[in-house]
Amino acid sequence: MIMKWLEAERLGVADLLEDLTDDEWRRETLCTGWTVRTMAAHLTTSTRTGWRDVLTGVVKARFDCMEDLKARAIAARFTRSELIEQIRATAASPKRAPMAAQAFPRHRCPRPSGP
Repeated sequence: MIMKWLEAERLGVADLLEDLTDDEWRRETLCTGWTVRTMAAHLTTSTRTGWRDVLTGVVKARFDCMEDLKARAIAARFTRSELIEQIRATAASPKRAPMAAQAFPRHRCPRPSGP
């Protein structure tokens, strides 16, 4: 059930990105220094990052700001359409990057209260 929800959310983000103008793709996000394009590139990494990527990324980044460098490199390498397609292509993937926290850990998610 959670994976279906996650897939729908990822596809919704892809739809949103597809509808943005060029100017909107260049706007800064709440992540200082990141544009919408950089954020879209970052979103492609969650299901496409393996241990080798993490280890080489950490070395290239000299143990600092690996995700920032990776997102900027992906943003520069791929077109808007390619970034959106990458998000769509892995929308249903349960894979997550090494050391990434589980989205809904069993021990941390109390049942919602109320009606």
